[in-house]
Amino acid sequence: MVAAVLPKEARAWRAVSLGLVAAKLAVHLSVLGRWDYHRDEFYFVMCARRLAAGYVDHPPMIAWLTALVGAPFGYDLRALRVVPALAAAVTMALTCLLVRALGGGARAALLAGACVLVGPVFLRSGSLLCIPALEPALWSGAALVVVKLSRGGSPRLWLVLGAVVGAGLLTKHSMGLWALGLATGVLFTPLRAALRTRWPWLGLALAALLFAPNVWWQMQHDFATVEFLRTMSTSVLSKVPRWLFLAGIALYLNPLTIPVWGAGLLAALRPPDRALGVTFLLTLGVLLLTHAKPYYIAGAFPALFAAGGVAIERWSRASRPSLPAYAAVGLLVTAPPLALVALPIVAVDAVDRGLEPVVGFATAPMNLTGELHDQHGWREHAAAVTRAARTLSDEDRARAVVLAANYGQAGAIEVLARGAARAIEAPGVVPPVASGHMNYHLWGLPAGRGDVAIAIGFEASELGALFADVREVTRSVDAPLAWPRERALPVFICREPTRPLRDAWPDLRRYHHVGLL
Repeated sequence: MVAAVLPKEARAWRAVSLGLVAAKLAVHLSVLGRWDYHRDEFYFVMCARRLAAGYVDHPPMIAWLTALVGAPFGYDLRALRVVPALAAAVTMALTCLLVRALGGGARAALLAGACVLVGPVFLRSGSLLCIPALEPALWSGAALVVVKLSRGGSPRLWLVLGAVVGAGLLTKHSMGLWALGLATGVLFTPLRAALRTRWPWLGLALAALLFAPNVWWQMQHDFATVEFLRTMSTSVLSKVPRWLFLAGIALYLNPLTIPVWGAGLLAALRPPDRALGVTFLLTLGVLLLTHAKPYYIAGAFPALFAAGGVAIERWSRASRPSLPAYAAVGLLVTAPPLALVALPIVAVDAVDRGLEPVVGFATAPMNLTGELHDQHGWREHAAAVTRAARTLSDEDRARAVVLAANYGQAGAIEVLARGAARAIEAPGVVPPVASGHMNYHLWGLPAGRGDVAIAIGFEASELGALFADVREVTRSVDAPLAWPRERALPVFICREPTRPLRDAWPDLRRYHHVGLL
């Protein structure tokens, strides 16, 4: 009798898992290429065209993937966004595999998968080429290996864990927090016995080997990322109240998922999965103390959803066997309104108006829909710079540079106006682009240029410190759906530098994010 039941249960779990993965992929493919590039996507395209082992504000994995997927298709937006869509599907698959590894069945998979499906943070990251799109898959993959190790899996799995952690460190340095939490968690579980064998240390060596290129890059560039993180912490993160961090987690994950991941955390703090629970708590604690943004820990939650789904399935099996399914359906009902906030479906100003009565007392709605706003206004910038460039004489154009205030503007002009992708507006007309922002500063000024500048994103007073002759020649057409600081920007033509722009370049360095409201 038992032998007959188990294959049926396994088939049900497999069917539910495949359905969830297909649904997750379909959601993101349905909005593929809708609206326009995000500022970060422009930046990653230009990082991909200047491949390196590191960048000021992120490790190299996102640039490597952008080059791998984007270059064959001319960095077409739809090709780029296949990456986050696939990463989202992989995250869903790993969530279901975690359910199975934890001893759960189809109902647990349905409940855990529904949490991933309706979480605004997962909806958003799966629709944009961004670093947070990759983190949930990597963190969930690492959690799956830990669960298998905790249940007596082959010691060679430590090598797999090392590979996943190494790949995670090449994607975002916060994977180091997760690994540190795991190392501490191991000390509180029977897994510490493995420390007397060679396998954990071989896994650690493999992670270090994979991460070594980025360490080498940091050493070659005066640990630029450390400076970025320090500046980010003092200028932006320190202003995030801790209560808002916790409230943001609840909101980004969907408040209705709290009972699921709460049950998952309680389950993960008991043997044999205590290492997983301790890892989560330590990571959460460090991020809370450092005033992190709520989405920084999003990658840890699919594992908690899986543990919670299994715990609720077991608790309800005797008297309420359909409870996980009903809870999953209840979560899925919330998917459409959350999708409007997280995905490019309806005009973002309408979404802001709908959010104002709900969240306006705590934060501006635009702080929740910012990624949607950031997909507007870039073509207007590119067109304005192109108009300004057409007014230059051939002599001026030969020594001119486009000077952009931030990497979004710089990347948009390179991609849309200079033809770094197929969306070419004026190849050969617009001069090379430079900026002091993030990795653009390291890329520096093009040789022989800087006596004339087409400047966008600056105030005339800022440019007056660099050039004696500063004249506004046009403005980008107002894009009402863009961020306020990216609307109707003046475009200046600057001549007569007060000193060579190359000498002034160190003063233009900005290793921090800019405020956009």
